Amino acid sequence: MSTKKIKFMVTIMLALTVTLALVISILAQDANEQNTEELVYSNNAKKHKCKPCHLKLYKSWQNTSHATNFQLLVDVGRDGEPECLKCHTTGYGEPSGFMDATTTPHLVGTSCEACHGPASKHLAIKKKSEKKGTMGEVKKGVCERCHMPHGGHPDLGEEILPVLKKKLSDLQGKIAEIEGGT
Repeated sequence: MSTKKIKFMVTIMLALTVTLALVISILAQDANEQNTEELVYSNNAKKHKCKPCHLKLYKSWQNTSHATNFQLLVDVGRDGEPECLKCHTTGYGEPSGFMDATTTPHLVGTSCEACHGPASKHLAIKKKSEKKGTMGEVKKGVCERCHMPHGGHPDLGEEILPVLKKKLSDLQGKIAEIEGGT
């Protein structure tokens, strides 16, 4: 093969390599622009934004400890501890997530978005038929981030026992009311 042919082939290969690199760069930039749309936690304490469309689920959630678990931290004086806030608030440590009870009171407790992710994209879509797939599915392992079956709960010592005993007593009272009313 002549030197001229080799130089020509090398030039073509370089041109193809540069073109391919540009195409990959453009595609990556487009993907990043699409993924940088900031998702925002939208839970609102005064008017829970999931409630209008998901009333049955909302009412069910209201009766769980997820809805009120932040109060447990307040009761034992741990409402400022990062290790506790990860599980007792919505979005703690995320850009638009819980910061503190004064700044982001609408994100206390474990709301729908704590497991499904920020709802801003879902809420921005007006047509019900277009909302499907805009909220995150609860992925395997999400529950275990807080409900640690093998790791146990962080040691709270004796300070939490009175609070838990009162909660248990209140729950037993509610159960007795329900059973007595049927």
